[in-house]
Amino acid sequence: MGENISRRTFCSAAISACVSLAAMARAVAVDKKTSSADAPRGKTGRPAKAQSVKKHGAEKIFPPSSAGYETFKSLCTGCMACVAACEGSVIKPNAAASSVDMDFDSGYCVYVCTSCTDACPTGALKPVSRNEKLTLKIALAVLEEDLCENVKNSNGMCALCAEVCPAAALGMVLVKSTSDTTIPDIEPNICVGCGMCAYVCPSKAIKMIPVERGSLRRKTAKETGTQSF
Repeated sequence: MGENISRRTFCSAAISACVSLAAMARAVAVDKKTSSADAPRGKTGRPAKAQSVKKHGAEKIFPPSSAGYETFKSLCTGCMACVAACEGSVIKPNAAASSVDMDFDSGYCVYVCTSCTDACPTGALKPVSRNEKLTLKIALAVLEEDLCENVKNSNGMCALCAEVCPAAALGMVLVKSTSDTTIPDIEPNICVGCGMCAYVCPSKAIKMIPVERGSLRRKTAKETGTQSF
């Protein structure tokens, strides 16, 4: 999709393409590895994740399959081949560094796309297959809960982020058992960091933060064929 496509147009196209993927992939929930009992709380009483956003907010996120910052910087010549090839308009020039990084306000990483890695002539972006791309973590989506439309508006029914997530890493959960208000619940082990959820979020409540390069997302039971029901 080009840069001129509006968010509304994007939503219509992306929902139809991604809902079927989400329905198949979200087969089981993945147990959380860490406890949030002592975590700071947002307005809803759920663990607040804004601190993670602030901690990582100044850090850049580089295109898929790039190694660490130093390696990428040493190999990238700033030729902009990846920018021209990017189907989701998320890779942008970084003039100050004579390089590129990802701007999730401008676009998103198309889930099955490998155009940027195919186009890179220097090895700054290592070639990956489409199957490898499906489990390659680019970043991690986190929720700034207090900005969520459904938290700000008790009658809010927004679920755009869950509807477009191609990896089925994001679902809507009740804020409280006594409330009908739902908010996004992001499973970090399954999220690939494509940024589709952040791109469509009307209140910019979802932010993308860096992850360790080479990380892979965990597949669901449905994807691995181990689901028993």
